[in-house]
Amino acid sequence: MRSVLSKHAKRDFTVVQFFFLIAVLFSMFLPRSGFTFDGAKQKELTLKNHGNGDPNGSALWVTNLGVANTKLTVSNKPFDSVAQKRSYASEVAPGKTVRLDDALPATFRGSDTLFIRSDEEVATLVAPVDFPVHSSEFYSSPLRQEDGKPQASSAQEAPKWARELGAIGKTGNNVFKADEVGYAPAVKGQKEVDKRYVFGVGVALRKANSSAELTLLDRTGQTIKSLVLSSSTRVYWQASLGEFVSGTDKFPSRIEMKVLTGTAQGFLSIKDAESGETTPLPIAPLVGESNFSAEPGDEESSLSAQSGKGGPMLNEESSLAPQGGSGGYAYFSNGVYDSRYSSYTFNVYSAPPNVCGTLQIVRNSNPESTGSWICTDAYGYGSKGPWTPSVNQTGENIRIVWPNGTYTVGGDYKVDDVTDPQIFSYQSGGVGIPIPTDFDGWGSDTQWGAGFNFYAWSWVKATFRNVSTNKYSGGGAYNSNGPVDVYGTGTAFSPYYINWSVPPPPPSAHNSYDTYEWCVYSKDYFYSCFQCIYLYGPR
Repeated sequence: MRSVLSKHAKRDFTVVQFFFLIAVLFSMFLPRSGFTFDGAKQKELTLKNHGNGDPNGSALWVTNLGVANTKLTVSNKPFDSVAQKRSYASEVAPGKTVRLDDALPATFRGSDTLFIRSDEEVATLVAPVDFPVHSSEFYSSPLRQEDGKPQASSAQEAPKWARELGAIGKTGNNVFKADEVGYAPAVKGQKEVDKRYVFGVGVALRKANSSAELTLLDRTGQTIKSLVLSSSTRVYWQASLGEFVSGTDKFPSRIEMKVLTGTAQGFLSIKDAESGETTPLPIAPLVGESNFSAEPGDEESSLSAQSGKGGPMLNEESSLAPQGGSGGYAYFSNGVYDSRYSSYTFNVYSAPPNVCGTLQIVRNSNPESTGSWICTDAYGYGSKGPWTPSVNQTGENIRIVWPNGTYTVGGDYKVDDVTDPQIFSYQSGGVGIPIPTDFDGWGSDTQWGAGFNFYAWSWVKATFRNVSTNKYSGGGAYNSNGPVDVYGTGTAFSPYYINWSVPPPPPSAHNSYDTYEWCVYSKDYFYSCFQCIYLYGPR
């Protein structure tokens, strides 16, 4: 069976510490850069009314995203002001996070505004004091497309959550600019009781000096948790929002993201605490006041009325009314990428009830439309699948269009990848062949799979072995007892075709009689490839 890519196939904060932040929500972070200070170009962030000094309020953390120690300078006056004084400074190691508000002088803690300056890229987080900031994670590889220039390779690959963040914005539909708002609904746990789910969030700030506010909301529209992330550079970030028990008053209904400056994209993740199964949900455009709270069984709260639907539901009188302009939310159970070893489903949530919708998709660059492709039940839920990928396919701008003209938002990009890449060298082995002075070549991957991506998951490396002595070279003499990876550079002319080069050991490291094995390795999202050549003596 082919996949979904086939034709057939009252807002009040409940956290008191954030009350004072509401009035200045849209101007909390006003990033600035490009000033000079002590002769060095500095990064600047301006923070307004951050709740500094309130032990029961929000806390301010700063993370050094750079590769060197940075001197973090804080003032309650602008740095370009004559009255400015360097009143507080802290040395922060690369990759380290420090809580700033509780270390500031007492005279600073009532300041309406703080000014932060650093000679390294920094990120700031305003969140509840009990937020598990040190279990959150930054990934600073830039969000950008490959530009055809050689990219130095290393063993580091972007974590899976960061790859998902990059893919979420692929079509541009789920990328938000300043003052735009997006959401992702809590599609798990709404029809259950006493089941534990761990909620998480991921954000990609796509431009320097971007910031976004994230708010986790319950069924009545009240805030469970809120935070603001800002960065002087492009960055990925993910964190846990906590574990919640379904059927309780404070079980989440959705997350909202408002971009304050710059641009951002993000996801809400929901993990079953027992099975570990995780569903990533793209943050998608928010169309009016959608029907986030109306769930199966809200009309009646009896067990019999909801039998077969996962148990009794909360019956909140303050639930938001349905909004006719919303076509619901669509998502893939595994996120964007699937391999030949996985399976997935396509799902719609809070869509128009009891109707069948048309699948619209650009598959492998070809627009397609299939009528009555998916149908919803009385509560606006529908599902297709599961499928196990059998061919390479890339789907873009995926949506379900309903008879009333509305359409889904959410998961609009999907890649099925089932083929291994290949890699080849320009050099040939053989008997008596002189030792080459270069080791380079090309690679290919079947079109419409994940392909090569040297900024996220691909690399090029080689090993050099003296077969006669079973010793390896790390770029010089063959004297290592085990394999040594030597990384090279890759040039991607498309996701499916690359050139590569790895510097070999110098000619002086070889003799006339021994046999040498040179092997090159690379990978696409899921699968690895390699090729070896043998240089036999005498030569």
